[in-house]
Amino acid sequence: MATPNISIHPLLPSDLPKHASLLLSSKLALSINRLLFKNWPNEPFQLANYTKAAESGFNDKDSETWKVIDDGTEEIVGHFVLSRKRGEDVGVGEGKEGEEEKGEGEKGKKDIKVPEGFNEEVFKAVVKLAPKMDTLIGVDHFVITHVYIQPLYRRRGIGSQLIHMAIEKSEKEGIPLSVGVEPEAHEFFLKMGFKDRTLGDMDLSAWAPAFSGYGVFRLWGMVFEK
Repeated sequence: MATPNISIHPLLPSDLPKHASLLLSSKLALSINRLLFKNWPNEPFQLANYTKAAESGFNDKDSETWKVIDDGTEEIVGHFVLSRKRGEDVGVGEGKEGEEEKGEGEKGKKDIKVPEGFNEEVFKAVVKLAPKMDTLIGVDHFVITHVYIQPLYRRRGIGSQLIHMAIEKSEKEGIPLSVGVEPEAHEFFLKMGFKDRTLGDMDLSAWAPAFSGYGVFRLWGMVFEK
């Protein structure tokens, strides 16, 4: 297959359904999601969930969403979301639907609101782990929220081009750049110059059937360093 000509453009409102579909595609391979969502794969529920996330990010004044276009087919084959976190912003997981605190629980702990469609114990574990991925709390910085390229278009430098866009923007603004990374992308971001700052582990075997191959799932908080 010949290398296609691609171009990168700002996402349009009419692109949101495709953007949500790519979000879904990017998450289907994650082992943790098989335990996080009820009635796996339950794609209609997942798509609705990612559609809401796509719309929220698109409407966020501090986020930029880009699409990767195959110029030959005019198909959207990837996307990239870069968000700016102000120093005064709350930490990850605070004030977001599905991650809201709904009152004081036993011994002063606050309960986590679990939306329908999610397995409660896994969802709560994910929410508790998420703040560890925010390596720059209280610091004005950019964070790569999403980056995804369809499999047939990988290993052609497209992902690197998108990350370089983020690096250039962070250097121009003079503020750091971070990313929360799942296992499949960790090696890629190391090669792009990002360094591990934090990590968090979840033992998925706690929620999976015995001898089903589930073990530790790790997330990293990374920061770009020259």
